Amino acid sequence: MKANKIVFLYQPCMVIICESIETPNSTGPETNDLREYARIVRFSYETKFFPEFEFLPAGSIEWTKHADMLSKKQRDSIERCSQRLRYEDKDRIDYFAKLKETSIKSHKS
Repeated sequence: MKANKIVFLYQPCMVIICESIETPNSTGPETNDLREYARIVRFSYETKFFPEFEFLPAGSIEWTKHADMLSKKQRDSIERCSQRLRYEDKDRIDYFAKLKETSIKSHKS
């Protein structure tokens, strides 16, 4: 089975890419919800703090087990969304990258 019509659902912190509800058999049997193909981080956020700062940058994609159902064109549209989100959050990504660099330097001292 292949993905038919994918939709991008913009949530506060994630973009969820799933099958359209208009597609027959669009629900996954395990979840009884729309079949998800990927999730994209919408805004960069911290995952660890002192002493080792880590962050997850906007545009990070988490592919699901159904991702192999996507066509190349559908994957490309997901990648373009990821790149756009990364570009839109560039200032925060740069800021977090500097914090991480500072954290690494101070942790080595």
